[in-house]
Amino acid sequence: MGTNIHLKAMDIRSIPVPVGRPRCFLPEGVYIITRRLPAINKRRLTFSKRFHRIQSGKGETRVTGQEGDRMEKKDGRLPADMEVIRATETWQRAGAYYVRIQAMAKKHHIPLRQEFDGHDGPDTKYIVVTDQGFPIATARMYPTDPESMMIGRVVVLPEYRHQGIGTAVVSACEKWAAEMHCRKTVLESRDNKTEFYKGLGYEICGEPVNGDTFCCIRMEKIL
Repeated sequence: MGTNIHLKAMDIRSIPVPVGRPRCFLPEGVYIITRRLPAINKRRLTFSKRFHRIQSGKGETRVTGQEGDRMEKKDGRLPADMEVIRATETWQRAGAYYVRIQAMAKKHHIPLRQEFDGHDGPDTKYIVVTDQGFPIATARMYPTDPESMMIGRVVVLPEYRHQGIGTAVVSACEKWAAEMHCRKTVLESRDNKTEFYKGLGYEICGEPVNGDTFCCIRMEKIL
């Protein structure tokens, strides 16, 4: 994984994981390794570069080496090593483009000319979330009228999803839009993501529209 670490083996079934709100109680510095996954009903162990997590049907817990237990963030607050950036410099915008290419264009076979359309211009606003300086999530913003701001291209890298990062991205967009004296934010949600945005206070205000890649529904929120 690029660094030398000492791993200790532990049977994952010995870790108390209550149904509905899983928690892990691990000694500092301990990572979980198991070959007994078939014995774990509807739970899986996921590995990434920087952390391991146990995921169940109703939530997940991020477990890191020296930082101890960390519960999933669902309220828009991020861990201390993550940062929300208003992208104003070229390298920051490059981070936004990187996330969109990796998590959207490649995954859904979207041509770059289609992914980066006429709304990706010099006046477009971008939010970028970084994890230790590496871009992991983004969104773009542009006005549709003097009182309305469109939020679009909300994307989180797959390995960072279900940790509240998408919520933090949308919240950052709304805050920025309010500072620019916008009265509401508007977005075009994929038809399978409307419940997520409803949870953030958005309401459906249009009919489903079939685009080149997704079926989208217009939603808005009064700030």
